Amino acid sequence: GLIIPFDMAPLQIVIIPIIFKDKKSDNKKINKISKEIELKLKKLGYRIKVDNSEETPGFKYNHWELFGVPIKIEIGPNEAKENSLTLAVRTEGKKSKIKINKLEKEILTYQKKVDLDIKKKEDNYFKDNTKKVLSLKELKVMIDKYRGFIKAPFCSVDLNGGKCADVIKAEADGAYVCGTLYPKEEKPSPSQKCIVCNKKANHIVYIAKSY
Repeated sequence: GLIIPFDMAPLQIVIIPIIFKDKKSDNKKINKISKEIELKLKKLGYRIKVDNSEETPGFKYNHWELFGVPIKIEIGPNEAKENSLTLAVRTEGKKSKIKINKLEKEILTYQKKVDLDIKKKEDNYFKDNTKKVLSLKELKVMIDKYRGFIKAPFCSVDLNGGKCADVIKAEADGAYVCGTLYPKEEKPSPSQKCIVCNKKANHIVYIAKSY
């Protein structure tokens, strides 16, 4: 499934109530707490949803993991009794128990953790799987023998650069201009030119093939 930076995620937090058919009193309290947390975090600007569907908890966990939701909150009978909740982030396999009255502070901590985890993995991946080229000729040679990202100076990432991206796809064995580095874009040196049109490079783009 997807792993998405917190700010980019369409849905940032999902609440999964853990309810049982034979525990109506607990279920009522669990649903009440879930709704209160949803409303509170929505007011703070978070994109959040309570999953009240009739699917099993296991199905819900897998479903929202596939969609890359960064933070998952579980509230069951034990949590309701203890005024706590169980929180998990998409980037690691463990869960943490936190008190409801500390939720606002903990959400800030965990949303930063998601992004830091992604950045660490990204840094390690790109360090070992990225090459540089300064011309279309170099790119065509590199793309044939290397599986990974290739970064190159490029003129424009808006519609004006579309023709150059098409040339790369046509001449470099179907390679795609994937975009610039997130969240902090790399900048070319003042002397660098686009590898296709030879105009001034305004971006460093990452190019790769689909396999």
